[in-house]
Amino acid sequence: MTGQAKKRLESISFLGQLTRQGGIDLHIHTTASDGSDTPEEIVRLAMINGLRAIAIADHDTIDALPNANTAVQQLKAKYGYDLLLIPATEMAVEFEQNTVHLLAYFPYGGIEGLEPLLARQRATRVERNQKILRQLDKLGFAISEEEVRQQKKDDSASLLGRSHIALAMVQKGYVKTMADAFNKYLKSGRPAFVHRSRDPLDKITAEIHRQGGVAVLAHPQMYNWTGKGKNNQPSSFLLNKLTGAKKMGLDGVECFHGEATTKEQEELLQASLVLNLTPTAGSDYHGTNKTEVKLYTGTSLFY
Repeated sequence: MTGQAKKRLESISFLGQLTRQGGIDLHIHTTASDGSDTPEEIVRLAMINGLRAIAIADHDTIDALPNANTAVQQLKAKYGYDLLLIPATEMAVEFEQNTVHLLAYFPYGGIEGLEPLLARQRATRVERNQKILRQLDKLGFAISEEEVRQQKKDDSASLLGRSHIALAMVQKGYVKTMADAFNKYLKSGRPAFVHRSRDPLDKITAEIHRQGGVAVLAHPQMYNWTGKGKNNQPSSFLLNKLTGAKKMGLDGVECFHGEATTKEQEELLQASLVLNLTPTAGSDYHGTNKTEVKLYTGTSLFY
């Protein structure tokens, strides 16, 4: 077994242990992607909420990690609070002709090795943003790239995406809320939606594993994979989907999520245990950009 393979297996076990113990949140976004809180604010909020461990998993970037690491060190020096920060990122990938999101975790380091892959992901995002703005212009909504950039909370390196375009639409009075922007114009099937090219799941999991990381499927309930079983048991549909993903290198499943129902979470947990996929928990916190989702707390227990 190679050193990276051993590190990956140890990481899988560690993430599973953290989730069983609770008091963690392994899916958080900052201003480095589409969250409203800075990395420093996330770290302070984690302390206020009594969390033991967090993972900042911004889309296609790890830019938040240096500031978050510094904030964690300052927290310990000033208050004696020992918060574990797990390096992570979230990427969109192609699976069975559909887009799903993949979380990459590196509890024992090595996430920097993903930077070439993340750079490619960011390039496709920039291209899509430009196409969306052109589509919106055709619909009578004039928004410049500068107006989208102005939606950043601060001057930190920030990855611009559809959420920032939605904020610009709200600011210019084209829609009332971000949800309106997505539901009427920006999500799949709507007039300003633009498909973004994705790498296949197996290609991304292979690169994550090559760097010693763990590949976890984010929020499967959002792909309409749940709710098809009987007697609170996972359906064959869900099991087949996860089995296919596991064959492509999937290590775990985000069974516990800020927008999943109790029933959905239980079904995902049962399916993960049957297939020996590691269950994880993440709120998918975005701050004021997704007000219905709250950060987990130190008393959050999952199973």
